[in-house]
Amino acid sequence: MLALLDHGIRSKKDLEFLLEKIPRYSKPKRELEQYETPSHIVAHILWLSLLRGDVTGRTIVDLGCGMARFAIGALILGASRAYCIDVDPDITLFSATCVKNIYTSIYNRLIHLVCDIRDLEMAGVDTVFMNPPFGVYHGNRGIDMIFLKKALMMSNSVYTIHKYSPGVDKL
Repeated sequence: MLALLDHGIRSKKDLEFLLEKIPRYSKPKRELEQYETPSHIVAHILWLSLLRGDVTGRTIVDLGCGMARFAIGALILGASRAYCIDVDPDITLFSATCVKNIYTSIYNRLIHLVCDIRDLEMAGVDTVFMNPPFGVYHGNRGIDMIFLKKALMMSNSVYTIHKYSPGVDKL
């Protein structure tokens, strides 16, 4: 809990406020379904994972990280290290630069990797966070399930967001 106090975190709202400092990426690629996960949703998921013991001292992976909100928040909450995985080198570089300039105290525990999720093999992961592409863009059908399978191969603790489709519960 010392890490929380180091960053002035006493509540989920404090975490949300710190995550709001992450700048928006101005050149999202539609074909990659890049969209920002709102800070209040990231803070809620991270706070829940913290209470469940899935953050403090853990190795975190943020799949399809974009601006690395989950990874940054997890490090602020006391994760030992975080890997940010994204297929887009542009957003990965932008994110790494932002972290270096804004969150200097966690920068040395954050590793950015440019990699297609289908080619990723990782071990030693405690917790996975992700808001993957939903597969709504032509050519991306089923990509969310590829992300989910990959996450479940890495860790038993997976926090993810998926698009609900009416009728899917009848399958």
